[in-house]
Amino acid sequence: LMICIYLVVILFIFIFFQEVPLKSILYAWIWLLLCLPVFHPWYLLTIQVLMCFYPKRNIFYLSIIMGLYFYVIAFQLNNNGIWLEFWWLPIITYGGFIMVTIAEKFYFKPLCGDKFSAIKSLDIVIPVYNESFKIRSCLNSLFAEIERLKSSHLLSVNIWVIDGGSTDETRDILKSFPIKMELSENRGRGNQLAHGFELGASDLVLFLHADAFLQRDALIKMMASFQKNSYLAWGVMGHIYEDQTFKLKIIESLNRFRFNYLGIAFGDQGMFFRREVLNKIGVPKIPLMEDIEMSLRLFRYSERINLNDCLLVSARRWAHRNFFKSVYQVIGLCLQFFIWRRLGYNVNKLSKEIYKKYYSEK
Repeated sequence: LMICIYLVVILFIFIFFQEVPLKSILYAWIWLLLCLPVFHPWYLLTIQVLMCFYPKRNIFYLSIIMGLYFYVIAFQLNNNGIWLEFWWLPIITYGGFIMVTIAEKFYFKPLCGDKFSAIKSLDIVIPVYNESFKIRSCLNSLFAEIERLKSSHLLSVNIWVIDGGSTDETRDILKSFPIKMELSENRGRGNQLAHGFELGASDLVLFLHADAFLQRDALIKMMASFQKNSYLAWGVMGHIYEDQTFKLKIIESLNRFRFNYLGIAFGDQGMFFRREVLNKIGVPKIPLMEDIEMSLRLFRYSERINLNDCLLVSARRWAHRNFFKSVYQVIGLCLQFFIWRRLGYNVNKLSKEIYKKYYSEK
């Protein structure tokens, strides 16, 4: 059983930590030590080397406390020669390790990482294609939140709507709003988002779907998170669905879990980034799976945040399809992307194949 658990976790690390090989080696070693039936202090030596690249307080604590085991060994050898661990040692070791881990997650600033400058401007990029049914409501909610944001933060805000070649009334509706509208030569969310990102120059970039409506003070919460944490690199608004059925609440919970614990975001969660971070990782010019591709590249930036339920999004993608079939399709296509990417398959070709498969099965 332990071998199976170990192999599953190693496979998980192998697939998800594609962009951070040293961090993947560190986590693989930590997992190996957790699975060993016997643990000696010198087993931490390899981890100490890797900690030079990704220092963690909880591992530092563990390394220090493990020094007490030398005292245990010496005590036993000088007495009866029989190994008998003191009852208080596991409490100090594992109890303290858990407490430091929690404190590092919620209270401490990171030991390493980029410290960024203050945010002074915001670009909002919205990709659209035949969105006449939703885009007006989206922009109305957006402008209401921009007014609240400007009154409290005095930011410069630009809205870039990138049309993928709409054939309905979308473009006519867009002309009635004070926005910057551009036509993308290549259809597909990733291509349109990349186009909008290249047009802007603001410190902060928010990618917003056309069927998402901002909840009250959503933008203010986003700005407050960056003011509070100068190490923060990116995050998501978080969402709830218009139709609050039990099945969709499950999807909401799974989306929160995936981002909070796996670091993988979906575009409908409302992804936002510091521009200097996006400049380093790039916005992938691919028709689909651009959100997952960016999430993988962002694994090197551990400081992220979920603002939780700042968006109200449409449930249309679930409305006219079998629920379980849709869930199965999304999971299957995501795993296909992860695995083939890990094996070195061209990301652009892979995205195009998944794009065709996804929309042919809708």
